[in-house]
Amino acid sequence: MSAWSTWRAEHGATITQFFGGAAASWFLLKVPTLAGDPLRTTLAALPLVMVAFAWTARAVERAGGRKYPTFVAWGEGVGVGSLALLAFARGSLGFGGLEGVIVAGWTLGLAHRV
Repeated sequence: MSAWSTWRAEHGATITQFFGGAAASWFLLKVPTLAGDPLRTTLAALPLVMVAFAWTARAVERAGGRKYPTFVAWGEGVGVGSLALLAFARGSLGFGGLEGVIVAGWTLGLAHRV
């Protein structure tokens, strides 16, 4: 196996995740419907935060730590993603005052990793 293949096998997914998270964050900052939204920057930072947690889990596994359960990781992702969808739709659903509840849910979902 060549040096490039070895490097790509170890770091290819990491780079792909970073660029995917950065693209999602950039897109969320450019969406015109979120121009006056108080959760705009939080929504934009969320993809990069999730990527950072995935990188941390991978680094812990490489260092000999326990593997994070896949089912738990999927549950966290679905929970945080559902709250993100609720944040997008709260204006049209009439849930205008739920910013604090949504942020508290994100905090619980992301703090579960710590």
